[in-house]
Amino acid sequence: MQNEELSRWRQLEPSQIQERLRLSPAETQRWTDVPDGQASAGVGSVALPADHAAADLIVQLGVDRADVPRFLATRPDMRRDPELYWLLDRCCRWLIDRMGRPDPAYHAWPKIDSAGLVGEFLYAWAFLAVLPAVRRYHASVGLSEDESWDSLSALGRELRDSHTGTGLGPTWMLPLVFSDVSFRLGRLAFDQRAPAANTHPVLMPGEGSWNLHVPGDGGPITPALCTASMVRAVELSRRLSQTAVVFCCHSWLMEPQLQDHLSADSNIVQFQSRFDHFTDSRIADADPIHYVFGRELAGVGDRTAFRDQLPQETSLQRAIVAVLKSGNHWHTRTGWSRTAARPDTGSRPKAPAERRASEGEAGR
Repeated sequence: MQNEELSRWRQLEPSQIQERLRLSPAETQRWTDVPDGQASAGVGSVALPADHAAADLIVQLGVDRADVPRFLATRPDMRRDPELYWLLDRCCRWLIDRMGRPDPAYHAWPKIDSAGLVGEFLYAWAFLAVLPAVRRYHASVGLSEDESWDSLSALGRELRDSHTGTGLGPTWMLPLVFSDVSFRLGRLAFDQRAPAANTHPVLMPGEGSWNLHVPGDGGPITPALCTASMVRAVELSRRLSQTAVVFCCHSWLMEPQLQDHLSADSNIVQFQSRFDHFTDSRIADADPIHYVFGRELAGVGDRTAFRDQLPQETSLQRAIVAVLKSGNHWHTRTGWSRTAARPDTGSRPKAPAERRASEGEAGR
């Protein structure tokens, strides 16, 4: 009888999972389709660390020691939470199955907010379950101890940055980190992309690129630190399945109006100057508001009053407010930068006047 209770979660139908966890049909199908590989040794194919080990690990991954008891109280139980344990098993299987291999059909993992705190912290327990395999992979491809733990500490950073202060999700980056396709290498972070298709705007068919991210906790993006990170990323990519010939960065930091308001020798303008081809421009006023001021634009009624209350102590803060006051918008774009693995074209960023003449003012 005890074994039957322990394995009850295995007998659940996808429709039961969808109803209990309030997943969409597409999300339920994605989890149902995860291969039946061995996630890890242990009862129920998921080996969760004991409480004392989980406490030490979660602190090493960046969670405050004071928050550990609350986290441990969310440990999923296969008797009490069979639907969550089913999903936990699928999460672990996916992470192991995709280890080191970018998924061209990847989707962010949805927030599980229909099962209390156990649901909201479920992904964190999945990440702890696969951590030994992740660490072995890091060692096998030559990541240093610091690089390995810096990469994995994205878990603590995302928990701290959670808007609700509880749990995870929806989460885009963490499944990439714990399936070993995303790495923190010094000041910058990177994740591998699937090989280019035949109609890519920048890459040749089959060429590899890495997404480049600027974590918010690393201080100034000085040219020296950025160069060191990018050189290290190319070096690491040569030990993986595909060499990165191009970096791409989708961010408000690719906004051309920054060149109009910041000095040419500023860290941001010098960072932007590393990219010589741009795609996917979209209005995104909320992005600089979030990343520079730590405020959220969503739900704001009187945007004029909100804007006028923003601090203007730095040139970047003043630039953001000035553009909004002028009636223009901030944008995100995808910038593309060739690496040492592909020859540079020698092109340089256009001066503001030349840029406006060639791009027009339509997207402003």
